[in-house]
Amino acid sequence: MTVEDADGTVHGSGWLYDGTWLPSDGVQAANAYSADGLEPGDYFVTVRDEADDAVAADHVPVTVGDGSQLLRVDYQPQPSASVTVRVTGIDGDVWGIGTANLEGSDGTVRADYWGISSAEVYTFRTRVFGQWRLRVDANAGRVGYLPTYYPGVADADAAELIDITPGAQLDLSLEALPGGRITGRIDGPTLDPQFARGVTLYTTDGRHAYDADAWPTGAGGGYVISGRSLDRAGIAPGNYLVKFDGGEGFASRFYDGAGGSLGMNGATPVALVGGEITENVDVTLTACGSISGRVTGLDGWPQMRLWGISATNLDDDSSSRSSSRDEDGTFEITGLAPGRYSVSAEGFSYDPKISATYYHGGDTTSGKTVTVQDCDSTVTGADIAVTMTNTVRPTLSGPPTVGTALSVKSGIWNVPNATYAYTWLRDGAAIQGATSSSYRPIAADLGHQLSVRITARHDGYRDATSTTAPAKVLPGPAPRATTAPTFGGSAKVGSLLTAIAGKWSTSGITVRYQWLRSGKSIAGATASSYRVTTSDVGARLSVKVTATKAGYTSASATTGSTAVVPKVKPTVTGTPAATTIRRTTTPKVAVAVKAAGVTAPVGTVTVKVGTTTKKVSLTASNKGKVVVSLPKKRGPRTYPVTVSFTPSSTAARYLTAASAGAHSIKIL
Repeated sequence: MTVEDADGTVHGSGWLYDGTWLPSDGVQAANAYSADGLEPGDYFVTVRDEADDAVAADHVPVTVGDGSQLLRVDYQPQPSASVTVRVTGIDGDVWGIGTANLEGSDGTVRADYWGISSAEVYTFRTRVFGQWRLRVDANAGRVGYLPTYYPGVADADAAELIDITPGAQLDLSLEALPGGRITGRIDGPTLDPQFARGVTLYTTDGRHAYDADAWPTGAGGGYVISGRSLDRAGIAPGNYLVKFDGGEGFASRFYDGAGGSLGMNGATPVALVGGEITENVDVTLTACGSISGRVTGLDGWPQMRLWGISATNLDDDSSSRSSSRDEDGTFEITGLAPGRYSVSAEGFSYDPKISATYYHGGDTTSGKTVTVQDCDSTVTGADIAVTMTNTVRPTLSGPPTVGTALSVKSGIWNVPNATYAYTWLRDGAAIQGATSSSYRPIAADLGHQLSVRITARHDGYRDATSTTAPAKVLPGPAPRATTAPTFGGSAKVGSLLTAIAGKWSTSGITVRYQWLRSGKSIAGATASSYRVTTSDVGARLSVKVTATKAGYTSASATTGSTAVVPKVKPTVTGTPAATTIRRTTTPKVAVAVKAAGVTAPVGTVTVKVGTTTKKVSLTASNKGKVVVSLPKKRGPRTYPVTVSFTPSSTAARYLTAASAGAHSIKIL
């Protein structure tokens, strides 16, 4: 048993044999125990039955208060369950049970028991109660065995759950599922016993399945494949591609029914049947092509360490190989099958200032692939300049704004004294001509993502690039009116007002106009000039000037207002048709009413000859002119003539009344 706190610190422990405690760390004897000097808090008491190695009472909580307190937890252990597993194989070939596992529904192993039984029977006791899957791993016989779930299936989902209860006596039987084996011979040069390294199995669609050791000696060697371990589990039945991994200088080959294929595409599938041995899967390994070169860029930078050099077959990755470099950076990768390769160096830095940077050499310095034409090919000069690494990403000097110069901070690189080239990007595409460390966004950038790609260069190193985080380009600042806009002209109906745009802080702007009547826009009045109309009478006029420029925020400024536009006073003329007439002639007076800005004044014309008065309506169709006939007058005598105009109720909003000059008519 143990007494521990919530942090797992043990404050007391001891053992009990034949009813007697053998205490340590303060645990008492005679089936009682205590842990003194405990601080107030929560503790756990755990009792374990060491005979079964199974937890009997796990983490019983106890709370200790202030002052002295005796911890007492009485425990009556439940009887353990007994599980007997009887395993049979093909012709009694099972050597014994390697392990018997209890697995939960999530595949977690809750109890692991080891043992070998020549009688093919294994019994274990447990206090792990509940429903579990039982998995048995039988030791290998002639063909090896697969992990088998009760009642004899390979798929965990198809397993039958067993119910373990206190005191249960379970007697179970299952037949171990036999795997398969492959045997054959690897042949190679008599004088080179290390021409082979092992055997790898792939599924027919190219997925890795099993690895096995196979180290032939002398002029060739026999091998047997039975899974990840040569003395235990078998290989599941199915079809496999068998690859023989070549040693130093020797190309790996796939079984093809003849001498061996250099690539997976030429491999012949090998069928494995459960309980059987597939024989005569043979191959002959021979030396093959090589690629050599030198790694540069490590001199003067000792905190960088190179792991190795890799040649990756771009046509068949199963033919890829790796090597190491010499002190001067030279390397040679041998045993390469014909094909196209990229050659790369990989390593790390342990300098804390470089944050354990990884770097990669990529392809050769030309950026091209290396081709091994055949097994006699020796490719030289595949030099690798170690790639520089950006350890702190470059950043922009601020948010990009149209018209405002923007610069880039180059960040931190793992190689000091590098030179940098810049390419500014709009939505990831290069902006033509934008190759300096600063850039002034233009209107075409507005709303797009702007970033800059930095290429770092240094002698002996391969170029490396890093790109800033993209940022959306914002509109440029709004122009300011440094000289306020004004207008010229008289605020009278019919007069022309002309706007003057003023001066603005931003060059290249375009101005727009909007004339206002009492602060509200006048429909259609968007030219630089405006002719005052009768609708403006009684209102004040002004003009709003808006400055615009592509990519910038627009801005407006409004002029001061005019005085109130006054009503129009018409000019009235009343001319007699004749100033001397006979009394038998009807007097006539021609009346004309004119008003600035008014095409056709409307209202009432009043004509008085002597004491005779006549009123005539002046309509729009009259266009301001009318002839008034009056009754005949007696004579001889001279009569005064007066003419006046009164606007209609509608026209009175913008016209005043008016009178004509005095005239007279003489009657004979």
